[in-house]
Amino acid sequence: MDFSAWSPSHLIVAALALATIIGQAIAVLTRLKANTEQLQKQGETFVHAMERLEDRIDKRFEEVNHRFTEVNQRLTDMQAEIRDVRSEMRQLNQNHIDHLSHHEP
Repeated sequence: MDFSAWSPSHLIVAALALATIIGQAIAVLTRLKANTEQLQKQGETFVHAMERLEDRIDKRFEEVNHRFTEVNQRLTDMQAEIRDVRSEMRQLNQNHIDHLSHHEP
């Protein structure tokens, strides 16, 4: 394209148009950079919140696991006591049977 044929006013308009385009590109890139930084900050905040949530979940899981272990131990103890009571009842029943058998004619 031969710019020498253009009048000075055409060259000024073209230069202004080019400057406008360049200015808009700079504005868009600046805004893009700001948005990227903002998204990075939000991403870091989100990651931090997720880490805190994971810590809370882990803590709750440990608490539940501890309680489950306690309940399981109590059930085990109760089963042992029930076995002992059953054994004692069997012995008492056997003693009663033996006593009654001893007094039969």
